[in-house]
Amino acid sequence: MLCADTLSTAVSDRDYRQFWNKVHKTNNGRATKYSDTFHRCVGDSAIVERWREYFEKLYNSLDDSKHRSQFNARLASVLSD
Repeated sequence: MLCADTLSTAVSDRDYRQFWNKVHKTNNGRATKYSDTFHRCVGDSAIVERWREYFEKLYNSLDDSKHRSQFNARLASVLSD
């Protein structure tokens, strides 16, 4: 309640610097830099695996076997030379 009163007084006095300093001091102690939960995955390795699966599906969503075989043939010819 005291914190809310201090903030409201700072706003009513148009002392915005004091207002934002008080907000910064009271709220940043509870902030975390990184999330430990993402799409029902908990922990670093589970989150990494979730992103790996996501990008694997994203970049492999189209069947491009024709171009893949052309690329492999060109690569084989370059390596054989």
